[in-house]
Amino acid sequence: MNWFRFALAAAGIAAGAAAVAASIVKKEEDREMDDYLMSDPDVEEEVICMPERIQMDAEAWKNLDDDSLPVRISYAVEDAETAAMAQELLAAGGYSSSMDTEAGVLDVLYTQEQPVDVLVDCAGLDGVLYTGYCIAE
Repeated sequence: MNWFRFALAAAGIAAGAAAVAASIVKKEEDREMDDYLMSDPDVEEEVICMPERIQMDAEAWKNLDDDSLPVRISYAVEDAETAAMAQELLAAGGYSSSMDTEAGVLDVLYTQEQPVDVLVDCAGLDGVLYTGYCIAE
């Protein structure tokens, strides 16, 4: 009877050790998967700063066909005073714009009728950040 209890206790210890080992292996696999899926981006990747990005985008806008126009260009604006300065600059270049004061977003439509340089200059103002563009319908 003592051998039976001894064998049962040994089996219980072995099962417990196997469960602990399986848990450790599972945690290691989960950590490796997290490292793979949520790894830091490569530092060596080229980062294009916003003035260069809007210059590249502006060249693309000039070459769009009529089916792809107008283009909505968006800027993030710090405050109302900065938005007013940006809208004055755009108006002087022949653009009309709309400002979402809650989101701090200034939108302009580009139709190839006005010079694109004004849009680039607007992104150069202090407190104005070019965020991108989309094909407007």
